[in-house]
Amino acid sequence: MNYRPEIDGLRAMAILPVVFFHLGWPLFNGGYIGVDIFFVISGYLISTLIIKEIDSKKFSILKFYERRIRRIFPALFLVTVVTMLIGWFLMLPSDFKALSQSVFSVSIFSSNIFFWLTNPYFSPPADLQPLLHTWSLSVEEQFYLLYPALVLLCLRLGFIFFLVCLSTIFFSSFLSQYLVIFEQASWQFYLIISRAWELIFGVLIAILLYKAKPNFSNTLKEIGSIIGFSILFSSFLIFDENTHHPSIWTFLPVFGTGLIIVFCTKETALYKILSLKPIVSIGLISYSLYLWHFPIISFTKYSQLQELSFYQSIFIFICSLVISYISWRFFEKKFRDFKIIPTKVIFIFATVGSIFLASIGLVGHFNNGFDNRLSSEQSKLLNIKSLKKFNEQLRTGICFLEDGQSVDGFNKNCSSGEILLWGDSHAAALFEGLNKISAVSQFTSSGCPAIFNIVLADNRNCGKLNNEIFSKIKSNKYEYIILHANWIRHGYGNYEIYLKNTLKKIGNNWKEANIIIIGSTPQWFNSLPKYIVLNDLSINEIAKNGGYVKTDLDKLLVADKLIKKIVQELNMENIKFYPVLDRYCKDSKCLGIDPNSANNLLFWDYGHLTGRGSSIYVGEVLK
Repeated sequence: MNYRPEIDGLRAMAILPVVFFHLGWPLFNGGYIGVDIFFVISGYLISTLIIKEIDSKKFSILKFYERRIRRIFPALFLVTVVTMLIGWFLMLPSDFKALSQSVFSVSIFSSNIFFWLTNPYFSPPADLQPLLHTWSLSVEEQFYLLYPALVLLCLRLGFIFFLVCLSTIFFSSFLSQYLVIFEQASWQFYLIISRAWELIFGVLIAILLYKAKPNFSNTLKEIGSIIGFSILFSSFLIFDENTHHPSIWTFLPVFGTGLIIVFCTKETALYKILSLKPIVSIGLISYSLYLWHFPIISFTKYSQLQELSFYQSIFIFICSLVISYISWRFFEKKFRDFKIIPTKVIFIFATVGSIFLASIGLVGHFNNGFDNRLSSEQSKLLNIKSLKKFNEQLRTGICFLEDGQSVDGFNKNCSSGEILLWGDSHAAALFEGLNKISAVSQFTSSGCPAIFNIVLADNRNCGKLNNEIFSKIKSNKYEYIILHANWIRHGYGNYEIYLKNTLKKIGNNWKEANIIIIGSTPQWFNSLPKYIVLNDLSINEIAKNGGYVKTDLDKLLVADKLIKKIVQELNMENIKFYPVLDRYCKDSKCLGIDPNSANNLLFWDYGHLTGRGSSIYVGEVLK
């Protein structure tokens, strides 16, 4: 097919916002939609090639897979192996085990499924999982496995039938993420079921341009390309982490990409921009840049146990560009050259490479990340958190609802006390401490603060669930109502309005109750136990010095400031704000270990209180 430099320019337009988003640059909160642009481009390019080869009777599924292997596997294998090597030296065993599991999933083209199924409480934070970004490659690989066979099968029954098949898949996939917009929807982000429509959109564009060969006027091309660019650029600025994605809104960047592919030709101003050599050059290394940038960011954060500074992010961006160019120039390009690497060799390479990755992934998994590298004290510290103990403390599945559970999931024992505890998992972690003071009625659910009508990107059922909880308990009488959550996680969009309306509604309904909003509890980057081990700290020394451990409070204090402002504006006598950080933190350090017993950590992980922690932290709440 004829080379279109503006497509490489479009790739640059896709990859740069993705990288900027992962670097945390604020103007690119919607940078993640660059992945959606790649999906459309992929659907367009492979379909154009397949249709042309079928028409000329030169199409071969084997040749198709060979091209995909040459394009995807070499750089992916290189990055994965290097990531494992670095992970061995930098990562703690539990994290290296998680990395090993992700390597195995990469080897069988299913990392999207792996990251969807990974338990959020016990996995490292998303940006500390170096291969998390490979989920999108797995989506494409799964599409490539199925699509050629679909084309051949459907075309046997005629071109119209082929279009019907594509349209059916497109609308089914699109509706799958539209119809469940108010449900738990993490699967929508990762699985091909809800992503296929983006690739199929690119396929339909390829069919339009190849079969219909539309002859648009230069004016229409100019207008169409400008509109497409405007839609994409606006999406990068408007979308953020709380935008429902994928959803009906995702059609905007997908459609914008389609407009550029269709209308951006040599006659347009946008073509002249996208085909500039520096922009095309970035597009050419876009695949390598996508692969390399995320592990570099992830390992930098992991090693320093904090977010990137602005200057660090600039340095990482430059390093990513240099490494990506070297990878593309001296590795990726060599494998794409049929003369340098023959067909037989490339298939052997793919087979052996996949087996090798699967093997090292399994070895890392079954050896528990090689936990024999730790001292007995470090091992004990890192193994403080177990799924059983954690679930018992939260009362998971009983008074702490997991994803997908309805309000009917609450046990009758959840409403047996005069203290109402309401919020997310951070609130649930307070139960043990509060229950030592008085009987507690607990209504908590995963990733869901006690805020009416709120719709969160990762928990679209939250507002609805809280409305149902309120209907269930509004006639009950409580002496105290405790509201708590991971406030920094939920503070997006119309959060302030929703929280203010919620407090007003609760305050008016329970006028005789003492309503207490517990502010943010301390949080550590990754987790407190890991922070202590990675910094080679002694828990006994920490306990002797009062149990305080260094952490970053900036975001927590901002969240608390907003809540305090809302409470002051409401000026309701029965609503109080309890500033945890003021009482248990000083000089950028917070109470993390029981000063009376070094064996008692006060936090399971990055911020969930242990039973002992909840007893200490809520000890003065009701006084």
